[in-house]
Amino acid sequence: MKATDSKFRATSMALGLGLAAMLAFTPLLAQTGGNTGLRGRVIDQSAGAIPGVAVTVTRQDTEQVRTRYDR
Repeated sequence: MKATDSKFRATSMALGLGLAAMLAFTPLLAQTGGNTGLRGRVIDQSAGAIPGVAVTVTRQDTEQVRTRYDR
């Protein structure tokens, strides 16, 4: 066996393992939720803004409730 074949095999194996590790941990990064949010406007039928409203959002799986009031 040539030395270049052995180096090529070792390099290929290292790259393959690195790629497999990156693919394995990608779903974990999607679970962080650090950049989540909700934005929008509350308007009436004529597209006019409605002052003094409260918007409540409920997360169904945890029943966590958040309410934001018009500023």
